[in-house]
Amino acid sequence: MICYCCQRDVSLVRRVLLRGDPGECPPGGFASPADPAYQAYLHNNAFRTAFICPGCYHSLDNEFGVGEIGGRAFNLAGKSRGGRVPVYSRHEADKLGMMDDEATGPQLPLGP
Repeated sequence: MICYCCQRDVSLVRRVLLRGDPGECPPGGFASPADPAYQAYLHNNAFRTAFICPGCYHSLDNEFGVGEIGGRAFNLAGKSRGGRVPVYSRHEADKLGMMDDEATGPQLPLGP
């Protein structure tokens, strides 16, 4: 399985709620809630399910759930911190239907 954060092939993963670097809000704000830039900002700020290796989990499992891995910023949801998410082996993941192409997680924003 492939870790979403470090892109390494690993035998153990954790299924977490994760978001990438959403970017910054423009200095002038957004024109309206219908503004495409605002919609993109909201989309990029949503937590999504991703599968990450124990090493990346350890890096992100801190008080704020924020860390940088491979030059990219990630934010781990509070629900996923403190060891609250299970570790899956390759065998368990296969039994649950988590295939290699799914293990990379959803399309999270990767930042600049």
